[in-house]
Amino acid sequence: MAADGDGRAHESLTPRQHEVMEQVCLGRTNDAIARHLEISLHTVKAHLQNAYRRLGVETRAAAAAVYCGHRRRGKPGGGEGGPSRST
Repeated sequence: MAADGDGRAHESLTPRQHEVMEQVCLGRTNDAIARHLEISLHTVKAHLQNAYRRLGVETRAAAAAVYCGHRRRGKPGGGEGGPSRST
């Protein structure tokens, strides 16, 4: 399934893959994600690889761009209209 921007790839993630990707959006390392979710590092990596496949991407950066960008657009107050502009 390719990441086509309409949200379907994002919605195909399992609940645990969503949890892992939320941690990626927070900038956490795999090791920190494993500790936070109380799972093994190997399990984090497996969830990430499966999430990448479902999102139609090959890298963590691409997955973060697709997932975190969709999350910001999909939630009220998420990522738009904030103090991110430089003057």
